Amino acid sequence: MGEFDDAELDAQERRVRDLLRGAADVGPMPADVVARVERALAAAAAPTPVASLAARRRPRVPRVFAAAAGLVVAAGAGVVALDQLRTGADEAGSASSAAAGSSAGDSAGAPLPPDVQVLRSGTDYTDVAAVQDLGEESVGAGAQEDAGRGRPDLLSAPQGEASASSDPAQRPQAEHAVACTSPLGVDPASVVAVEIAAWRSRPAAFVVHTTPTGGEVVVVALDCTPGDEALSTVPVPS
Repeated sequence: MGEFDDAELDAQERRVRDLLRGAADVGPMPADVVARVERALAAAAAPTPVASLAARRRPRVPRVFAAAAGLVVAAGAGVVALDQLRTGADEAGSASSAAAGSSAGDSAGAPLPPDVQVLRSGTDYTDVAAVQDLGEESVGAGAQEDAGRGRPDLLSAPQGEASASSDPAQRPQAEHAVACTSPLGVDPASVVAVEIAAWRSRPAAFVVHTTPTGGEVVVVALDCTPGDEALSTVPVPS
């Protein structure tokens, strides 16, 4: 059986050889085919990129950790910015407080000399003549040369009103009123008396001061601020 098979194979091989010998010569392979074959062979022989082993072993930071780190940095920047804002606000508040304190001190005015008479009455002055009487009496008392008599503690109130009495407790209001009259040209050193009363039913202070021609009464509201206009200005003849 094996010999038969070998003989048959030999016969087929001879037949193939005969066919090949009888085949016509087709000539050389076309140039474009050769080029394609060469490119295919070159591509097949190209080295495959190999990743670096060190790169593969390098630890990678999980994205969640990277995001958390970004949040920590942002939070830190926010805290710094908030501290700066608070510092700026505190400095601005301190400056505002200082300015407010300075304004309050300016409106309070300088302390009056001890010899300035501070009076309080229930009089509601409604006309200039009554205010002029107040000024004449105060300026006259300040011009007295008899030290034994000094300044009276009581001044006669006009039109039968109750007399004005000395009231040291009203000195802060008197000092505030003098501060309001300073921008109006009243020298605090020239003030001889301040009476706390009312001008046409409005609480007011009557600041009496001396002038080169005699004196003057400047009436200002008790709630005045420096720069406000006077409610009334009454000259007092010498």
